[in-house]
Amino acid sequence: MGYTILVVDDERASLRMLERLLRKEYRVLTAASGEEALDVLRQEPGDVALIITDQRMPGMSGTDLLRATLETHTDTTRIILTGYSEMEALVDAVNTSHIYKFLSKPWEPADLRVVVRDALHERQRRIDLRRLAADLATLARCHPYLLAATPGHEADLTRLVGDVTALVQAHARLLSPSPVGGPPALEGPPAAAAAPGPGLFP
Repeated sequence: MGYTILVVDDERASLRMLERLLRKEYRVLTAASGEEALDVLRQEPGDVALIITDQRMPGMSGTDLLRATLETHTDTTRIILTGYSEMEALVDAVNTSHIYKFLSKPWEPADLRVVVRDALHERQRRIDLRRLAADLATLARCHPYLLAATPGHEADLTRLVGDVTALVQAHARLLSPSPVGGPPALEGPPAAAAAPGPGLFP
C-alpha cells in the first residue's frame, strides 16, 4: 500500500467506485475538481505516484489539471478517463500533458487495475533508469583512468570490477526481464538506496 494515487472526478459515484476499486492495494486520495486536486497535491509534495482524472469537469479540465502538475510532480504518472467523443480532441494533449494513457468510459474494473499496475511499473523503471544513469556518471568520475590508456592501474581495475558488480546488484530489478505475463508485483516504493560503502564509489 506504499504507492499513493490521486483520483479526480466531479461525479461522486464514479469517485467512490474508483476509490473502492483501488484502496485495497494503494493509498487513495480523492478530489471532486481540478482545483481541489491541486490543493491535495500541495499537501503531498512529490508523494503522489499516479493521477487518474476525468477529462470533462466543471472549471478545470483533466488535461489542464495534469499540465499544471508537470513542474511540481515530475515523477507522477498521469491517466485520463474520457468518453469516445472526446478522444480526437485529446490527441494533441498527449505531449503537452505527458499523459501515460487514455481510458475510455465506461471502464472495466479489471482493465483499470491492469493499467494502474502497468503505469506504476513504468514509472518505477523510469526512476530506476535515471538513478542508474546518475550512478554510472558517478562511477566514471571516480575512475578517471577509464578514459585514459595508462599502465599500472591493476589495483584500480580490481576495485572497478567490485564497483561495477555492486552497481549491477543495486539495479538488479531494472536489469532483469519482467516475468512472463506482465511486470513484477508492486508491493510499494522501493526503500531508499543505502549510502555508498567503502567498496562502492569513494
